[in-house]
Amino acid sequence: MAEITRGRLWGWLIRAHRYLGVGFCALFVLWFASGIVLVYRRMPSLGTAERLAALTPLATDRIRVPPAAAWRGVGRGWPSRVRIAMLLARPVYRFLDHGTWVAAYADDGSPVGAVDSVVALAVGGALAPRATVRYRDLAAEPDQWTLSTVLRRQGPLHRLTVDDGRGTSLYVTRSTGEAVMRTDRWSRWWGYSGAVVHWLFFTPLRMRTSLWSALVIYGSLVGGVLCLSGLVVGVYRLRIRRRYRGGRLSPHHGWLRWHHFAGLIFGLVTFTWVFSGMLSMSPWDWSPGSTPTDSDVRAVAGGDLDLSRVTIGLSEAARTLGGEGQLKELEIFPFMGRPYFRWIQPPAAEPPGQWANTDLPAYLDGAPTWRSLVLPADRGGERPRAGFGRGDLEMAARAAMPGHAVRESTWLNQFDRYYYPGHLGGLSLPVLRTTFEDGTWLYLDPRTGAPVLHHTARSRAERWLYHGLHSLDFPGLYQRRPLWDLVVVLGSLGGLLVSATAVAIGWRRVRGRRIVNR
Repeated sequence: MAEITRGRLWGWLIRAHRYLGVGFCALFVLWFASGIVLVYRRMPSLGTAERLAALTPLATDRIRVPPAAAWRGVGRGWPSRVRIAMLLARPVYRFLDHGTWVAAYADDGSPVGAVDSVVALAVGGALAPRATVRYRDLAAEPDQWTLSTVLRRQGPLHRLTVDDGRGTSLYVTRSTGEAVMRTDRWSRWWGYSGAVVHWLFFTPLRMRTSLWSALVIYGSLVGGVLCLSGLVVGVYRLRIRRRYRGGRLSPHHGWLRWHHFAGLIFGLVTFTWVFSGMLSMSPWDWSPGSTPTDSDVRAVAGGDLDLSRVTIGLSEAARTLGGEGQLKELEIFPFMGRPYFRWIQPPAAEPPGQWANTDLPAYLDGAPTWRSLVLPADRGGERPRAGFGRGDLEMAARAAMPGHAVRESTWLNQFDRYYYPGHLGGLSLPVLRTTFEDGTWLYLDPRTGAPVLHHTARSRAERWLYHGLHSLDFPGLYQRRPLWDLVVVLGSLGGLLVSATAVAIGWRRVRGRRIVNR
């Protein structure tokens, strides 16, 4: 009876692996092939340097309305951030209000309102001065390239086409009149073949967030079962001592034999990638992630940005910062209850970003190596500085975690295992790391004083279980390119071999052709 039960269980295991393989290995092929593309290419984007280069210098002498007065015409309470730049020939305030940007002209305080197609064409023309820019339409809903949360909040977007021979498209916000996305034929191709396929970022599916999330989570869960069942079957059928006829290690021939050995070699790697891919979705809220909480941000800022405390004029700020005549954009932000000006100065020429990820919403914040100056906006006589000192940041860290004892405060001049460039985007040094008795680690950037990472015990575990297993970002490997590329690409090719042979086997079974084991 025990033998019959064991035989039935074994038969169920084989059938489960077989039929799950028919259903999922085609998806695995797409995941592994697109994963190789993701090593080198991500989604299209419009970077900060390109965006700022298209702006005309900020004419501070035309600013006649203070930011507090302009804000009263478009919002209530106070915003959390302000940017000042030119919209064609007029200075404009752009206010961040609960995650959404609204704008008002700085010369008369009137709301910008809905930017029309004429203004959108002029904004797009500044980005493509040597080509003809044509108006396409107003996209009320996100398309394939504007699905990120940041860009969704900017909609609707004017879509423009550029006659430059590269199939370039530009996107300009109707609410604030600024360019936020640029794509061309090649960036769309790489975006589709990499990120869109790998993340299942197809517009109709991604717009249904719950369905998309469930598909990725449960598809990865079933895929993990498929991998583990295949490993069990593969190990059981491998004979090293009592070999099969002809001294063979495997009973299979043809595609099955390739699948057997490829699965034994790369099956565990395939499982870890599928499993960690599921963790990328933080299923069942198992990890809070490392993004700073809203309470962190508000505590360090000291609340919303009280624009009534901005007493320094924009012309004076520009002169003090040394950017008069070349300043393209000025920011006002709060730190510990005080308003500050910030000027980001891009370098004259950027080094090629051959290893850079391009899917981040980087059209607002500069690279970590760019020069950045801050200046108090509530009283004169102070000199601009590169950022905030250690004492300021330690005070901000304690404000972010009231009632929690500080265990250690460390000024980092080198990246550690949880704060490093890569999947986290551009991160700068130095940084203040403050650890608390409850296990929380808080990292604050001296350039802005803002918290950039909030780690708990679970998010530190996620760093290894998700980012470590999925991106292979282990110390000694992740920052050593092209060694990391070689390991990732070889592993992906192995997973591709396992999946492709399974597709071939499944296709033969679907067509009714029997797979013979001898």
